Amino acid sequence: TGAVGLATSLVNLIIDMVLVLILSIYLTANSSNIASWLREQAPAGHRRHAELVITTVNRVVGGYVRGTLTMALFIGLVVGAGMQLMGVPYAVMLGALAFFMEFIPIIGVFISGTACALVAVTQGWGLALLVLGYFVVVHILEGDIVGPRVMGKALGVHPAVALLALVAGGEVLGLWGALFGAPIAGLIQSFAAALWRELRGSRIEIAGASEPVEQIFVPDEAVAASPAAAGPRRRAAEEK
Repeated sequence: TGAVGLATSLVNLIIDMVLVLILSIYLTANSSNIASWLREQAPAGHRRHAELVITTVNRVVGGYVRGTLTMALFIGLVVGAGMQLMGVPYAVMLGALAFFMEFIPIIGVFISGTACALVAVTQGWGLALLVLGYFVVVHILEGDIVGPRVMGKALGVHPAVALLALVAGGEVLGLWGALFGAPIAGLIQSFAAALWRELRGSRIEIAGASEPVEQIFVPDEAVAASPAAAGPRRRAAEEK
């Protein structure tokens, strides 16, 4: 019974991965068409807001993907180079494993660290302990120094905000919260800034429209009686 349940879960996982991969390819290939369709379907009075939403989502999601790829490449190189220098077998393979595990937040570095320690045990317990200490340093670099700066720059948020979003998302929603905490923070910040600019522009327009009408429209009689108009009238009379 346990084997059947495990096999069923494994098959479902493979099917989900294939479906996500196919949908990702379709959405990526047709992203411009989808954006154009959303712009066309938006009501005429709200197309400016629709354009803002599309642009913001593209920027934040694209920045998140670029930041994640940058962090994965960084961790893969650091782990591969470290294992090679310490003499751990299969250093290149372990670096590639660390690269792919970086896409799993929080626990990814622990999985790659455990794999590296298990391989290092074959060479001695001293090397295994050295590898574990190395991964503690790598985890600190990833989670507290390099990661928040890279993701903050990619998403357009301050590194402290990215770090707080990661911690808060993990505490509230667990693994999924840690995975999407930083991009959600980027979206919230972008939309909040756009809303602030919209409200500020509306207040300026209202303030301009609330000026007294007498300051905007001056009657013709007042213009004729003004001192500025006296000079042209005098010159016209002298010419006559």
